[in-house]
Amino acid sequence: MGSVIKKRRKRMSKKKHRKL
Repeated sequence: MGSVIKKRRKRMSKKKHRKL
């Protein structure tokens, strides 16, 4: 689950971790 967050971190950079 670390690699998926690293790839989505670039797109969710502005939304931070709202899906979490």
